[in-house]
Parts: sequence; structure tokens; C-alpha cells
Amino acid sequence: MHADTPLWGFGDDIQPYNFTDGDDFGCLSRIAYGDWTIQQAADPDAEPEWMRLTNYGVFHCAIVERSAHDRDYLDRSAYRYSFFVHIGDTKRDGKPLELWVLQSGTRPGSDYLLLARTPAEEIIKSFDVLQRECPSSARRTGLQMDIWQTDYCSINSRGALIAFAKAMARKPPLARLAHFGEPPEDPAATEQSAEAVSEP
Repeated sequence: MHADTPLWGFGDDIQPYNFTDGDDFGCLSRIAYGDWTIQQAADPDAEPEWMRLTNYGVFHCAIVERSAHDRDYLDRSAYRYSFFVHIGDTKRDGKPLELWVLQSGTRPGSDYLLLARTPAEEIIKSFDVLQRECPSSARRTGLQMDIWQTDYCSINSRGALIAFAKAMARKPPLARLAHFGEPPEDPAATEQSAEAVSEP
């Protein structure tokens, strides 16, 4: 799903977010940084897709998001500046459910992954990935280009995206997005650090 311009920004319930406390300042996030997997619900034995979420910095709060089909390629994949956004609440089978999106990229516009989770206070390390059965009125299709897809789902208002997320939350989840762990150490960086420490 894509919106021509980002639908959420500062002042909304986005993660990460800025904080100030006296002389202290920086960025906080309820979402765990590190490597995540996306495991399809229909085929739990299939190889997962991978996502790496790292912190942009302390002055400008954002997630640096990288995606790849293989964990070994995450450090070489293209990146986007992204945010998790709590967009509302609903119920599934009578139980409360938080609705979230991963808002990926800023210009031109943002892509959206619909997410849901059972409310809890601890740091967030998993989400259900919701179905994405695009309404026919929101489908955009370009010219055929060999094997490459040109169609996408265009939703350009908060209200429409929230309503769509609530409808998808009533269906079985598409996949599971789960924290896997910290990115593996870069041997070259570790070697450089060791050399720096050993210098007089």
C-alpha cells in the first residue's frame, strides 16, 4: 500500500519519538531494534523475509529500515527512513487489539505494512502482519513491463487506511513479524576496533 505523501508525522503516536529531560535529550522507541523476520502464516516452513531496524540518531528520530530475502544481504540493501505508528484499536474475537502500521519512506510518499498486536506494556518484539486485499477502487495499474509488477494499492487518507486496517484485522493474519536478535558483528569493524585499542 502506498500514499502519495506520508500520512503520519511528528505529533502523532509514532515510534521512535523525541524526548527531553533537563539536559538530556534523544530518541526513544517501544519497538526493539535489530533483525526481524517475516514468516508467512500459510507456509511456516518457508524461508522468512528479513528486515533490519536500526536507530538513525539522537537529533532526528527515525528508523533506518532495510529489507532482504536473505539476512546476509541486509547490510548491503537499500534503506528507507521509517516509523511505526499506533493508528487505533479494535477487537478480534471480542479481545482488544492494537492496530499499527510500519510507515516506510518519506519521499515520494510512504509504503504501509498493516500490523496488529495484543496490548502489552513491554518492549514490542512481535506483530501480526495483516492481510492486504486492496479494494478495487484503490488499485492502480501501470503498463505491463515484462515480469515486473506495476500495480499497487493507493490509499491517501488516514481514515481510509484505518478503516482498511480494521477490516483486515477481522481476517486471519497473513504473516508474523518477529524480532530475531541483534545484527551480526561486522568482522572488519571488530578488527578495526581491536587495532585502535592496541595502538599506543
